[in-house]
Amino acid sequence: MERAIDRLLQFIEYLKKSEGEVKNAKAFEEKCGLSNGYIANSKKSNGSIGSDMIAKILSPFPQLNVEWLCTGRGDMLKQGMVFFSELLGNKNVNIEIARDNAMFPVIEQGNMIAVSQEPENELICGQVYAIYMPDDSVFFRYVSKVEPTKILMVAANREPQYGNGQELNKKKIKEIKRVIGVVKSFL
Repeated sequence: MERAIDRLLQFIEYLKKSEGEVKNAKAFEEKCGLSNGYIANSKKSNGSIGSDMIAKILSPFPQLNVEWLCTGRGDMLKQGMVFFSELLGNKNVNIEIARDNAMFPVIEQGNMIAVSQEPENELICGQVYAIYMPDDSVFFRYVSKVEPTKILMVAANREPQYGNGQELNKKKIKEIKRVIGVVKSFL
């Protein structure tokens, strides 16, 4: 009988072949924030995967169908979730989830955001970018102005809590990726 861990290994194989995002189980564990060796240990033991681990897996991989993972019923990927990388033929697409409404109505909390790596010297004013900070937080903003040492970011939402703009020192930014697509949630 196929176990949840066996299906998780199938998903990792899928990611290796189609997404190019993970190279092996260790890279998958790192991306999900799972302990080193979690996959191997689960395979050796009873093969069950706890709900807290499933939550960690779904954060970077929302396309995974939980029902399939837990029971084997249905498809591996959620229905209707053709991934941006497949649509665009681009293997360097990552998915993030919007955590606030700073970019409302362009991006709403809970939307899935497709981002692509861009050279820092090619930032385009007026484009929306994902800004990755050293504390591993991610937020989305328009780039308003680019200078040699700093970037001015602006939220779409004009509510006072999002301010009129935020000036960021480039040295304090871990990474910047351009937003190339948004999947709105209608729940």
